[in-house]
Amino acid sequence: MKRRFFHTLLLITLLTSLVFGVSPLAQPSQVLANPDIENLWADGSTASGGLIETNPTFAQGSTTGNFADASGKWAKTTYESWTFTMDNSAVGTGTINSVTLYLQHYQSGWTDDNYNIDVYDGSTWNTVQAYTSGGTTPPTGDTPDNWTVAALDTWAEIDLAQVRIIGNGQSNPEDIVQWFVDTVELRVDYTPVAAPDIANTPTSYGFGQIAESSTTATGLTHFTVTNNSAFSINIAITGTSMTGGTTWTLNDTATPGSDTYGLKAGLEGGSYNIIVKNSAGNTLVAGLASSGTQRWGLQLLAPTAFTGGGANSGTITLTATQV
Repeated sequence: MKRRFFHTLLLITLLTSLVFGVSPLAQPSQVLANPDIENLWADGSTASGGLIETNPTFAQGSTTGNFADASGKWAKTTYESWTFTMDNSAVGTGTINSVTLYLQHYQSGWTDDNYNIDVYDGSTWNTVQAYTSGGTTPPTGDTPDNWTVAALDTWAEIDLAQVRIIGNGQSNPEDIVQWFVDTVELRVDYTPVAAPDIANTPTSYGFGQIAESSTTATGLTHFTVTNNSAFSINIAITGTSMTGGTTWTLNDTATPGSDTYGLKAGLEGGSYNIIVKNSAGNTLVAGLASSGTQRWGLQLLAPTAFTGGGANSGTITLTATQV
């Protein structure tokens, strides 16, 4: 019986994705991108039982010029408070440089009672501003105040953060105070960790003419992948079906069939023991150090039968993730 042949070409593509197993604060050797800002706004509020809260949604989100307010007697034990919950971070990774509380607010009715502006870090209320009759007094007109919040220095604490205005002691008679708030914002200045950076050479391989049920390999030193990142990485490998002529489907167990092919990878000095799948890639290289290189190769297990002819090509993708 005459054997039929296909011409095949595999192209190598590179992807990088960022996966953390440890806090980036513990990795000072990482290459960092330019600083960035995340704005986290109040997304809800609660006034304690002795206060009356009005238009609470006006204090949510960015500045609009509309004010929520809470009014009543705040400063006599048990102290009354107005508490704002905050958006969670959509970033959650990178080095936190600073967190600043921005508060657009004012009050009316204050004479001499004590008040605090506090920020909760998940375990403790931290005072960022105290108002007293003998010290700083609360604003009487629309005022954009801001304070550095040193207590928020992890992403977990940021996600648990709350902000409150609370009475903190009275001077008789107790003041009846109406506090107005337009904006409550935590502004996070952070430096993102750079994504992994890898290079692979050469970027393609032509297997040439392939016969049914044949096994063809590049050799285990044909490709070289290099870690150009400043940290160690893992590299996963995936493949695709081959198209151009009659499509060859990539089998996820590297088991050939009719118009179905298998693909395996291997490292220099080893064997072709890494199955290349369509998705959820297997690890090609684990713990490749910064500036490290690894030579590797591919083995193609041809379909057991071809239903057509022509030239096919497919893609191999290497995906790097930070260890």
